[in-house]
Amino acid sequence: VVQQVTPAKAGSNTVTKSKAPAKAETVPVSTTITPVTMYVGEVKTLPVVGVTRVAVGNGKLISSTVLDTEVLLLAEAPGDSSLYLWLKNGNVLRYKLTVHASDTEQSMTNLQSMLNGIPNIAIERVGDTVVVNGTASKQNLARIEAATKTQQRVLNLVREEDVTMKKMVFMKVQIMEFKKSAMENIGIDWSTTAVGPSLAFTADLINNKQFRYSPDTLPATFQVGKGAAQPLNIPSQAGRMYFGIALAITSSLNLAVNNGDAWVLASPELSTRSGGEAKFLAGGQIPIVTAGALGSTTVTYKDYGIKLNIKPVADDQNNISASITTEVSDIDPSFQAVQGNPGFLMRSTESEINVKSGQTIVISGLVDQRSSASVNKFPFLGDVPVLGALFKSEAFRNNRSDLVIFVTPMIHDPASTSNQQRIEKSKDMRERFENFLGKKGIVD
Repeated sequence: VVQQVTPAKAGSNTVTKSKAPAKAETVPVSTTITPVTMYVGEVKTLPVVGVTRVAVGNGKLISSTVLDTEVLLLAEAPGDSSLYLWLKNGNVLRYKLTVHASDTEQSMTNLQSMLNGIPNIAIERVGDTVVVNGTASKQNLARIEAATKTQQRVLNLVREEDVTMKKMVFMKVQIMEFKKSAMENIGIDWSTTAVGPSLAFTADLINNKQFRYSPDTLPATFQVGKGAAQPLNIPSQAGRMYFGIALAITSSLNLAVNNGDAWVLASPELSTRSGGEAKFLAGGQIPIVTAGALGSTTVTYKDYGIKLNIKPVADDQNNISASITTEVSDIDPSFQAVQGNPGFLMRSTESEINVKSGQTIVISGLVDQRSSASVNKFPFLGDVPVLGALFKSEAFRNNRSDLVIFVTPMIHDPASTSNQQRIEKSKDMRERFENFLGKKGIVD
């Protein structure tokens, strides 16, 4: 479409359509093509003075109006076209017009705002479509899908990450034999015991050459002649104190061990990423002989002992949801062996729990004193880790103690809010402690 522009009164221009000239004129045409992007229904102006003629490649896409100092464009349909403007000085300006069905720029802006903070994704415009590409975790995929559905002409190509960097969950497990009287004294409501930090310090209040607190920097062992008494020669540091935060449940367990009311049978430490699985087995294997055809025999090995499977999932608030499966199996002394193969007693629990990082889960009641009778029939059971020591215990045989499992999951995230709060609380407690003593620098 070619439009001829003729000046009109009152400072306006009149646009009239005319046929293209029969003979091409030699005019200086700009070698620069300026891109113009619009969406249907949008109005855009081009600041140009002295326009005498306008040519639009496809008049169904864009209509134009020439004003005194600018050219007014109205996008009417999606597609691509070109625009030529002839000026009074003889120059010709060229434009490449692209009309989208919707406002992709606004869609991109909206998506960038809604998906802000999600790593490893890119939001780009391809033609008249907004493309969201990249990888994301399963939790973020639902957020991306919901956001893209609110915008028009958006293509979601985000896929789930093959390997996701998830939080690590560290689990401190303590398998203990506990006197029942001590458990009653401490209390079974562990939540009231485990809440809140407590102040603990150690100091060289009494020093001599034979016994003194040893810092971690000194070697753990030293050698002397048999029967010889050598001084440690550790520099005296009277009054030097060490500060830390400890859970009250840890202090209660340590106190019970020191008083002879509890015994630590095993202290495994397990680690897995959020959503993974950690396994622990303390026990052994017993060969099971099975008779086959033609007098042949097959030997398989049966696991027994204490099995612990933990599947933790940690969220952004450091809450831990864990599935804990505990199984205790031992030989049944009342079972008459078949072909020399013993029978087994099995007790298992499955629990779904929610805890905060650092809280302790208590599992008990899986073994009773009747299991210790199997040691008499099968003496090698006394050498089995954990269960062997438990079955040989006089307190356990006399039903005065029980097997108790403590599981304390903690999230490995140094930058977490809870960890920073503990650090700040530690600093505050240390400052108050030093102010109380009236001295600085005595706490490491």
